[in-house]
Amino acid sequence: MTYERTAPRRRGLAGVSVATPTGWVGVTPAPGQAFAAVGLGDASKVRTARAVATLAKVSQFDPLVIDTAQELALTARERDADGICLAIRGFLARHFTFVEDVRDADAVREPRQQLEFYYSGAGMRGDCDCCAALGAALGLAVGRDAQLVLLAFNDPAEEYTHIYAELEGTGHWIDLDTTKPAGAIPPVSRILTVPV
Repeated sequence: MTYERTAPRRRGLAGVSVATPTGWVGVTPAPGQAFAAVGLGDASKVRTARAVATLAKVSQFDPLVIDTAQELALTARERDADGICLAIRGFLARHFTFVEDVRDADAVREPRQQLEFYYSGAGMRGDCDCCAALGAALGLAVGRDAQLVLLAFNDPAEEYTHIYAELEGTGHWIDLDTTKPAGAIPPVSRILTVPV
């Protein structure tokens, strides 16, 4: 899991303090975790999206990601590009549980770790960037092109607050947005696409 720090306060690489509704909470990295200060606003969200894209590109070569992606492709109703993308989307919709990050920090769990949780029965979980990394990696592993989509809602001055992956189907993009906010979705004010 990688923590991307989005608040201005930082306490070195041994751990960070993140703001929560009840005050500042210390977060200590587990083995393999990294912390990086990414700042506030759209620039930080774009940097996080680029980190998610890099994670997906690297993870597409992981044997567990490849095996899972191939299994999903073989179980697709139609074994064309659209069918494979929809099989990946269905897998995420059925097995990925949305869990919000602590405020002011983006935590991105590696696709391999998500799949290890899935196969152990613990269940995959995380927020929208975790789901985007996993979906893009699965798509890339079976030869689909991927991109990430950042969304801002309500007001053009509002920063990007949501991300999801899209996979290229047959001449169009298929969204893997299975972590949409609950309830009515506010109007989208801005969209930014980040290639993977």
